[in-house]
Amino acid sequence: MTSHCVPCDRSFASHAALLQHRRDSTAHAFDCGICRRLFPSERALNQHLANSPAHAAPVDCADCSRSFSSQNALQQHLRDSQTHPPYDGISPELVKPVYKTALLLRRTQASVQDIVRRSGTTLEVSVVSSLWNAAERLNSLNESPADAQRRAERQRQRSELAQQAEDAFAESLSRQGFVFAREQEQRQQAQQMGLPVPQTPDVRFSARVTICGHPCHWLEFKNYFGFPQNPFLAQNEKRQYKKYVSSFGPGAVVYALGYQKGYPSIEGVGVFRAKEVLQNVSN
Repeated sequence: MTSHCVPCDRSFASHAALLQHRRDSTAHAFDCGICRRLFPSERALNQHLANSPAHAAPVDCADCSRSFSSQNALQQHLRDSQTHPPYDGISPELVKPVYKTALLLRRTQASVQDIVRRSGTTLEVSVVSSLWNAAERLNSLNESPADAQRRAERQRQRSELAQQAEDAFAESLSRQGFVFAREQEQRQQAQQMGLPVPQTPDVRFSARVTICGHPCHWLEFKNYFGFPQNPFLAQNEKRQYKKYVSSFGPGAVVYALGYQKGYPSIEGVGVFRAKEVLQNVSN
C-alpha cells in the first residue's frame, strides 16, 4: 500500500519512505517568515527564533525613542551619542522654587498642574508630583481630622506603588542575570545562621558589580525624586547609606525620578536614576 504526500502530489512505496521524504525535502521545511530561512523541523525553527539576534525583542532608548536589537547595541548608542550627556542631577535652582510653591499650596485643592503653572517650571511632571508629595508630608496646625485621614490614605497608596516599583526594578536586574538577596531573604539568611539581623539594603549582590563605573555591593531603591529638603527622609537616608557602606562596602542609591545635583554626597555611595542603572550594570 502506497503512502501519498498531498502537498507535492507524490506517492511512496511505504509510510517510512513518506516520512523520509518529509524530513529531507525542502518543500516541507519550516519557514521563518521574517528572514525567509528554511528549517527541517519545527524544533529547529523555534531554536532559530529563540537564539537569532534578528528576532530579539527591540530595546528602546528612553531619551530619543530609537529602538535597538540588543542591550549591548543600546549601551553602545548611549556611549557614542552626543545627544545623551550623562545624567548628573537637576540644579537646585530648578528644584527650590517648585518645592517652595508646593509648600505654599499643600493644604489647598491645588493640582500638580497648578504647581507647574504657578512656578513656571520646566521640570518633568513626574518630578513636580514627587516634590508635591514631599510637601504633603508636613503637618499643618489647622489640619482637620478628615484632612489628616486623607493625607494618610494618600501616603498608604504611595507606599504600595513604591513597593511595586521596587519589585519591578529588582525583577529587571534578575532578568539580566544578576544574583542578589532582597531584604526578606537577607533577614532569613541571618536567622538560619543564628546571626543578628544585619542592615538590609533593598538589593545586596552576591558579588560586586559595576554600575556606571561605580563598584557596588548593594543598591537602595527610592521611588521618588531625591533632594536634601525632603521632610523626614533626607537625613534618615544619609544615616542609612552610611551604615550600608560601613557594613558592606561601596554601593549606590537609585532614585526612580532622579535627584538634585550634589545630593546625597556620601563617600562610597553612587547615586543614579533607575534607567541609567538598568542600561549600565555589569558583572
